[in-house]
Amino acid sequence: MCESVFAIVVTHRRPDELAKSLDVLSTQTRLPDHLIVVDNDGTSDDSRVRDLVAGQPISTSYLGSRRNLGGAGGFALGMLHALAQGADWVWLADDDGRPQDTGVLATLLACAEKYDLAEVSPMVCDLDDPERLAFPLRRGVVWRRRTSELRTEAGQDLLPGFGLGITNLVARPTAQASELHSAELKAGREHLAALTDLYRPRIVAIAGVTAYRTAFGQPRAGTGPQPDPLGPARIWVLPNPSGLNASWTIPKLVEAFRDLRLHIED
Repeated sequence: MCESVFAIVVTHRRPDELAKSLDVLSTQTRLPDHLIVVDNDGTSDDSRVRDLVAGQPISTSYLGSRRNLGGAGGFALGMLHALAQGADWVWLADDDGRPQDTGVLATLLACAEKYDLAEVSPMVCDLDDPERLAFPLRRGVVWRRRTSELRTEAGQDLLPGFGLGITNLVARPTAQASELHSAELKAGREHLAALTDLYRPRIVAIAGVTAYRTAFGQPRAGTGPQPDPLGPARIWVLPNPSGLNASWTIPKLVEAFRDLRLHIED
């Protein structure tokens, strides 16, 4: 995989923590192609963050914000900057979070390539107790608090351990679903069919009824379970949770996704 990776770190008045994170980030066996640091205290007279960024051994950009955008706002600013420069992947981190070792980025990219993923979420663990999750995860009705509780088999990747997989019909970002071409969606259906034959899930859930109608040639389809399977799997169409999909309010979205969850648990 030779696609470009931009690392994005958001910081706010913690230069010492940032320095520790950048030390590990800039020594990865697969180095990021570019580092973007978003400083949510960009009007400060303290130059330590700027100096840290300028002193890294890889290509960098310092983005100082005149307002504290918070984590989400800082990442949004950094991602827009990365995408404008042609990034294929973005790797996100807070200033007090750091890779466990020098092989993390290579591992994430290998996982994405192996399973044809558009997004990979690493575990977030406690620095003082790396076997303990910083944020507990729920599996069914049981909360998991340690990394050893997430896998059902030795060496197993985590999503399969939860009985889950994530992919997409079209592997490119768009501002609106209407920007996708019918040929792309139909090609995505063939790719999805191949993945379904390989991993043999019980259910394939597709978010976005318009995309489903086009990709599968079902112009009258609605949300919910569909009559025609995809290989060994039943198809379930979910509403697109995009904010542009104004007809689906949050309560209605919750109900639609709950229906699928209850069906799976029957």
